[in-house]
Amino acid sequence: MKKIRLTEEDLHKLTTRRLLKYRDSLLACHETEDDDTYRKKVVKSSDEWREHYALVKSILATREHIEK
Repeated sequence: MKKIRLTEEDLHKLTTRRLLKYRDSLLACHETEDDDTYRKKVVKSSDEWREHYALVKSILATREHIEK
C-alpha cells in the first residue's frame, strides 16, 4: 500500500482551498485493497488513511469559513 507523504507541518502550510482539494483527494481513495490493482494506493480502510483524514478535518476546523 502507498504511504501518505504530507506531514502535519506540510498540511498546516497549505491554503484552505488547497487543503479542501487535498481532503477531496483523500475521499476519492478506494474503500479497500481487495483488488491487486489497488495495492499501491492509499485505501480508506487503513489506519493511516483514517488518522490522516482526521488530521485534515481538524486543521480545516481551525480555518476561517466563508459563507456562500
